[in-house]
Amino acid sequence: MSRAPLIAILLAVACGGPAAGPSETARVMVPPQPPQPVPAAAPIAPVVPVAAVVAFRCESGKRFDVGGRAYCAYAQAASWDASEKRCLTNGGHLLTLDAEAASKALRATLWSPLGGERAAWLGLQLQGRGAQVKWKWLGGEDLTAASWNSGEPNNFGGEEACGEWLVADGRWNDTRCSLKQGYLCQLKADQAAPCRRGHPFAAGGRSYCLVSGSYSWNDAKRACAADGGVLAVLRTSADNAAVREALAARFSATKLWIGLTDAAEEGVWSWTSGAALDFTAWHEGEPNDFNRENCAELYADSWTWNDLDCSVELPSVCEGPGPAAGR
Repeated sequence: MSRAPLIAILLAVACGGPAAGPSETARVMVPPQPPQPVPAAAPIAPVVPVAAVVAFRCESGKRFDVGGRAYCAYAQAASWDASEKRCLTNGGHLLTLDAEAASKALRATLWSPLGGERAAWLGLQLQGRGAQVKWKWLGGEDLTAASWNSGEPNNFGGEEACGEWLVADGRWNDTRCSLKQGYLCQLKADQAAPCRRGHPFAAGGRSYCLVSGSYSWNDAKRACAADGGVLAVLRTSADNAAVREALAARFSATKLWIGLTDAAEEGVWSWTSGAALDFTAWHEGEPNDFNRENCAELYADSWTWNDLDCSVELPSVCEGPGPAAGR
């Protein structure tokens, strides 16, 4: 027998089938397969809408306002990249000192919010390549004015590509981006807080929200913070008059919570935003701390202030962290 037919027969026998003759094609018998279960369709992930504007928040930091702009100071040490990521997540970006006035105003208030930190990160970074390398703000803007410390920036060791603000004198220094230190977030330009719980209005170039639902002072404060704002701060007589005029023209209200309290120290009234208390409009005989009254309400008819038990539930006025947005 020739070798080829012999191989065919051996293959057929090995596979359990009948021996094929020399003129037949060897066949491999495949046992029937059990039916395979049909895989379940993978669940479709829900589409999560991305908000066009993230409300400015100050989680585990200290919120304060300077020159009509909101800031949040973090004493927790972080690298430059981690600091900027935290700022972006909370609706802001690292500090941009784009005007000398802003720098001076911040210096007057910064030491306390940062808890005595040596320096804070700036939103300033060395960008570009080769001869095109230059210092720019995060938004890509060139420096129109700089306040570098003597001999800086020197990019020591070729590793200092991020800017820090020296709290003691307000000067700038370049340093390693991996250095961990405190930082300040600021509200993004031309961003206003949303008004999801009430009625938006503008006054004196700022955005406000009249929350008609009644809350205790602390709950009203939390509701404002959830929208990226604070209970209203009436810094000056001009602010006071502007908000009064805007409210009277559109809404009817009698009593409203504002962001003033002496809960931290009896008799020492302060704005929750950290703004200086340079202007007051207390009603005659107030504040009198009758029965532990540690929060301030606004009499909308006389537009004067009264101290009141913080647990009383009232409507409130929130102030957005940004300028009015065409409302």
